[in-house]
Amino acid sequence: MSDVRLRKNYEKYLKRHAITDRLSEYDLSDSRLIVVIPAYLEKDYIFDCLNSLYGSSKRVKEMISVIIVVNASERSSSEVIREQEELFRSLVLYAGSNSGQNIRIIPVKEFNVRKKHAGVGSARKLGMDQVVYHFHKNGIHDGIIVSLDADTTVAGNYFEEILKYFSRKKASGCSICFEHPLTGDEGKAAASYELYLRYYKQILGYTGFPYAFHTVGSAFALRASAYVMAGGMPRKQAGEDFYLIQKVVQMGGYGELNTTCVYPSPRPSDRVPFGTGPVVKKLISGEPVLKTYAPESFYALKELFDKRDALYRLTNSEYDRFLDGLEEPLKLFLKKDGFIKELEHLNENCSSVKVFDKRFFELFNAFKVVKYLNFVHDGFNEKVSVTDAVLSFLKNISVLPSENTDVTSLLLLLRKMDRNG
Repeated sequence: MSDVRLRKNYEKYLKRHAITDRLSEYDLSDSRLIVVIPAYLEKDYIFDCLNSLYGSSKRVKEMISVIIVVNASERSSSEVIREQEELFRSLVLYAGSNSGQNIRIIPVKEFNVRKKHAGVGSARKLGMDQVVYHFHKNGIHDGIIVSLDADTTVAGNYFEEILKYFSRKKASGCSICFEHPLTGDEGKAAASYELYLRYYKQILGYTGFPYAFHTVGSAFALRASAYVMAGGMPRKQAGEDFYLIQKVVQMGGYGELNTTCVYPSPRPSDRVPFGTGPVVKKLISGEPVLKTYAPESFYALKELFDKRDALYRLTNSEYDRFLDGLEEPLKLFLKKDGFIKELEHLNENCSSVKVFDKRFFELFNAFKVVKYLNFVHDGFNEKVSVTDAVLSFLKNISVLPSENTDVTSLLLLLRKMDRNG
């Protein structure tokens, strides 16, 4: 993409989102990699996170900037505001003592977020939009935005490997390897959730779906130009990472970075509706098992994806016969979802089966996959325990686990599978 077009994309995005510069006192012209960390009631975790970033920065020559968005809702209690004020002051002191030759810590205070927008998504968006503003201001249109959480730590080669990954011009973004600590009751509960995530990613990739990536808010990085083209971070209280990443992956150039690692905290939490915190809290509070989508639901998808070329230029009558060859729940979903109309539009805009094949997954994207899975588990398939789902999937792909089939052993196997691609 030309520099002129990049500048126009940035200008359009910034104008539409009415960015106000909260970092005008800082000169970030020497940073082409900036980390964004939301911080809400994080005094017990964030300094371990920053210490790990500080250590990682020593292995690179680049200047690293870290923006910490200390946020609160316009309706937050006086106690929350007091604690956030204390956190902000502590971060300012830390920044003064620890901003060194290769790292700059920048706390940003945002205490009047509208109630309907308040949450981690809004905080990430504010920080990332500020990064966009400064990259555009300084003409760094190939800059890198790194997303991290305050309760994580990172490997010593974190920055080194991220910079190496983005040294490829076509790289638009990446999901970064993550591993929860597995010790204690919280670690055991987090292992179940991580197994859930890895099962979903592995079995979705098995279907032939080309965009099977982890979408963890504390473990991804994007080219700022890709962030802008995707419309930025949505203001969601959870799942904001999924929505943004799925838009970026369809642009191409998105991949996995498995040569470094992020270590999310296994702590229980109820500040977001789903994710590690809520699952850990439920499991350590006595919820018996974590359940997930049945493998059979994905096998039906694989059959559809394997046959997708047959949908090119299909007539309505031929489409009905095609559906008859699919599993009944998937057939009913496609009919209810009006897939034929979307398919007709796609066919009208594809000059060859090769083009159709490439664009099919723009139509049957990750959002439609989730919609389908929820549909078939509402009256057709039953969700199963994550361990049963993993064992069934491994058997289907002829991968033999060790004699131990507990959550931790299965997780270590899927971690290895993820790292090996």
